[in-house]
Amino acid sequence: MISQVVPTSDTKQSVNNAPTPTSGPVKPASVSVFNVASDPDSPNKGGLAIDGDPNTSWRTDKYLSNFPALKPGIGLMATFGQPVKLAQVVITSPSAGTKVEIRTAASGQPQLQQTLVVGSGTLASGETTIPVKMASPSDRIVVWITSMSPSGKLFASQISEVKFIGAR
Repeated sequence: MISQVVPTSDTKQSVNNAPTPTSGPVKPASVSVFNVASDPDSPNKGGLAIDGDPNTSWRTDKYLSNFPALKPGIGLMATFGQPVKLAQVVITSPSAGTKVEIRTAASGQPQLQQTLVVGSGTLASGETTIPVKMASPSDRIVVWITSMSPSGKLFASQISEVKFIGAR
């Protein structure tokens, strides 16, 4: 199922209703788990989110309370060989209801407040397209989970694939 997610009022850059023309997929050089509080969840599995296999995935740990109770969130940081300007981020996930923000980062280990929200949405089960509005290119893009899906009496989310679609 493909669902188009409209940016929310939390988006920090100005957003008009016209979609950004796309130029096709842009492959990151690497992906790492980005965590601003405590140890990263499944730190050796971040690369599974860009391996092209939707049967593999990166997963958060299971939490007793949803974000931001224990920490503000967790995510994946994609690093590109050169700055990119994106139009969309397409996330494949079985974790319907997970809320994400797409952020840019100026360095590899920024504080969360040093990153800029350029898109946001709520994941459906399957593939979700999140429109992105970037004022300038960046070589680091963060997929930041702000709220996880319920998993029994716990909370957890998983991301099977992330595709970055360039802007023309």
